[in-house]
Amino acid sequence: MNDHGAVFSSRETDVVNVSQSNHKYLRPERIRIQLDKKISAFPLDVGSFSYEMRARKDRTDYHKDTCTKVVLSSFSEQRRELVRCILECFSYQKSHSTILNIFRHYRTIFDWCDQNGHADAFVYADAVVPAYQLFTQHLNHRISFNELKPASASKLQEIFSQLAKIRFPASAQNIRRTAIPIIRKNPPSEVPPSENNFHAYFSTCLAVARQLSEFVLNNDNFPFVFQHRGIEVVHFPSTRGRITSLSNRLVPLYNQAERRISTIEEYLNLSPKSTRQTAAKGVRDSQLNLDSANSNPHHSSRLGLASLATRAYSCALLCIIGASPSEFIQFDFEEALDIERSPMKKEFSSVKLRAGGKKTRYAIGRKNGLTILREYIKLREWILDGKKFDKLFFVIDGTGPVKANDNPYELMVLFTSLYYRSVHSVYLDPNIPNITATSIRKYKSSILHLLGTSTTDVADVLNHTVSTNINHYSEARIEQQQNEFGNFWQSVRRAAELVLERSHDRETNLLSTATGHCDDFNNPRPESSTAAPVIEPNCRAQYGCLYCENYVCHADEIDMHKLLSLQYVINAVRNTAQDIIHAETLYKDLSIRIEFILEALSKRSEASTNLIKRIKYKVHELGELTVFWELRLQRYEKLGVVF
Repeated sequence: MNDHGAVFSSRETDVVNVSQSNHKYLRPERIRIQLDKKISAFPLDVGSFSYEMRARKDRTDYHKDTCTKVVLSSFSEQRRELVRCILECFSYQKSHSTILNIFRHYRTIFDWCDQNGHADAFVYADAVVPAYQLFTQHLNHRISFNELKPASASKLQEIFSQLAKIRFPASAQNIRRTAIPIIRKNPPSEVPPSENNFHAYFSTCLAVARQLSEFVLNNDNFPFVFQHRGIEVVHFPSTRGRITSLSNRLVPLYNQAERRISTIEEYLNLSPKSTRQTAAKGVRDSQLNLDSANSNPHHSSRLGLASLATRAYSCALLCIIGASPSEFIQFDFEEALDIERSPMKKEFSSVKLRAGGKKTRYAIGRKNGLTILREYIKLREWILDGKKFDKLFFVIDGTGPVKANDNPYELMVLFTSLYYRSVHSVYLDPNIPNITATSIRKYKSSILHLLGTSTTDVADVLNHTVSTNINHYSEARIEQQQNEFGNFWQSVRRAAELVLERSHDRETNLLSTATGHCDDFNNPRPESSTAAPVIEPNCRAQYGCLYCENYVCHADEIDMHKLLSLQYVINAVRNTAQDIIHAETLYKDLSIRIEFILEALSKRSEASTNLIKRIKYKVHELGELTVFWELRLQRYEKLGVVF
């Protein structure tokens, strides 16, 4: 596509809004679509797809409202109809963010086709199939080298087939069948963050918000100095003026240690290849810029720090409130004022768009949350400086340096990720991961469950259903998992220690049971090492014996046969149960305990290893269970459970 010998030129274009994009334009190659400014500051150059040779924007043009440069001679008359179809499809889309995502996918596909000899892929029906097949191979190749995630590749393949359907609707099904669909693997579920990571993230959000806010509201002089958790950031008023102790980067213009502009000699020491003239000009310009920033309360650098402070406040309040991002950005400013002033009102309201417009309410709390909200409102008033904006949270237009006359826009849904990129490895320890909105909600759910709150109440607090809380928000925090696994393996090891060699002097004191032997029958006692056993010991049922203080297992064929028969039955139940979650909760732990006991036994001697192998074959291959467990299995079969 981008021939180094080609000359790329600008061209005349027409900017239209989304509702106008379904017109039958005579020259669709001129059309650019303007989305909502908070989604895309500049129009999408859909018309550029009519040209086979397109240039990427230079870094110098990135913040300019310019069209995509093209080689004018690469214009394809046959692509006009496809561009018209794309414009018409965009006119039906309600979500501007969806249009932006689809446009980016289209650009990726057109770039690949034009760079790999398939410029006519959407011109002739016969040309689509080989392009679609090779594009699929290209995606699979990138997946194999970990350059692309399966979900992203699957989406690109799907968009390619949609483009083919737009251009050749009658052949769409046949085209789609010519390549094997890329399987979209579900990403691993987010787990609640560790308590240390959460508190490090939250405290840094508050520190960034409060220290930056204090700096701008008090009109303190640059450089701004941030200190928190052993991290120091010295911020001079320039794009290169942010110097952090987390990096070894030195900027010749600034003396970080003494918080001032460098001298010419200091500049040359750090940048020996520079000339004295360059150093003198750099030092002089930096001093002028520093003086300008310190004499102007609304200097662009000061506004930039204030903008970062608003994002830090937003993330800190999100940690307290626990709303989803789509709900959080809807919070109303007037409602926030009511919360601040009223001794009674302490909840934000919102609308859950993905739940049929359900009304949701989130408590902010009367102590920490309200204090932070009041601090934020004070900063908000300073930034807006008389401007009106109905939403509580906002962002200043970020297409370049922040200016005093910039208009506020609604927060984007991904505001937490954008904030994390700004502070990671600068204000925030690089070892602290991004705490997303989902992980915040899971952390809140985990804490509430740990405090003994009922699942119904937890679901109400997070404004979702009980089933959603159980299926998607019930993961334990990392520390909790570590503690639980530690307790689990401790109790399992104790069960393994109860494997005894049969001795005549003890045999008279032990009662034979379906799972081994009992040291004190009819007096069940849960293991002291297990806080809450999955199956409560009960002498009238045999499944809980391995969780009892009185359980003893002999290291002989009889007791090993009992254990393996028990394992056979519970695994059969696990594999056929309709309530899979309940069966796994009840029996998986027990099955692991049995395996641990068998492993401990097999390590004693080669004879023990051979004994285990022989009994496993007898039970799992031949199906020969002990009499008790054979009868239990037959009882299940009579109840209609087919194994």
